[in-house]
Amino acid sequence: RSTMRDIDMENLNQLEDAFRRLDKTGKGLDEDNFIATFKKVFPPWRKAFDAQVASSQLSALFMKIDANADASLTWDEFSGYILWTANQKADEQHHGLEKTVFTAALPDHKYNERSSYHTDMIQYVTHIASVGKYATCGRDGTVRLWSSETRRHLGTLKTSPRDPPPWILCCSELQGIKTPKHPFGILAVCSLDRNMFIYDIKSFSLVRHVELPDGFVPMCCNAFVSKAITGRGTAGGAPHHLLALGDSTGRLLVYEQTASMLSPGETPTPLWISKPHKDYVTRVEYILDFDRIVTTSLDGTVCLTEFSGK
Repeated sequence: RSTMRDIDMENLNQLEDAFRRLDKTGKGLDEDNFIATFKKVFPPWRKAFDAQVASSQLSALFMKIDANADASLTWDEFSGYILWTANQKADEQHHGLEKTVFTAALPDHKYNERSSYHTDMIQYVTHIASVGKYATCGRDGTVRLWSSETRRHLGTLKTSPRDPPPWILCCSELQGIKTPKHPFGILAVCSLDRNMFIYDIKSFSLVRHVELPDGFVPMCCNAFVSKAITGRGTAGGAPHHLLALGDSTGRLLVYEQTASMLSPGETPTPLWISKPHKDYVTRVEYILDFDRIVTTSLDGTVCLTEFSGK
């Protein structure tokens, strides 16, 4: 497939033909010829965008790829860039060569008053795909919700009446907890005062809050499905959804997403707590190919953790 923002193999072949017809000496195309060649292969640019806007984006692309800054771009430079970035972005759901070259320009609809913005630093941003919203977590103690289509401010969640309120450090969509009462799943919101707040992801009404283990200040979190636990889980190989959190002292805490997270009378029990780092955990991810949890930290290390917690 091909859109005005995508390059696939067919487009790549067309670009190479046009490139080589103009670059008879092999020394590369200058910026003007590069822009003209690109527009010839991608006619939607001329129809969908003002020519000046398209040219400025192509000019920025030219300068980005022209690594040796000689004001010319050879086919080897261009194709090398496309192939390298496509490799970086490939995942298990992507087959063949396809690379998004441009980020779509998002229109500013000027829907939002300044009063809808955070009043302090934003700590975390996530996309809640199931309901088409962005959630931003701030040091002002709020989670703010925005339309992913228009960027319109939709609402603000306040987790504490305290003044000043505790920072909201991260949040994550928990698709492993779906019930008739919560058919779209749950949003977990973590704060500096060691609380995890559970919200219904459709109505964003508060379900409950969970106090995290003593001394565990959650700095980052991520929800995922584990291949490892899936294989040795319940009968029939039902997927096991997990929630991992990293704290301010280098610890990693992992919960299984279960109904106990919804019941105020139950305290969710972590699958394990380990300490892969000596300082603040800055990010936690699950890497499918490694079948490991990967964490980064201010101690300057990257750690891979098995599901035994080691």
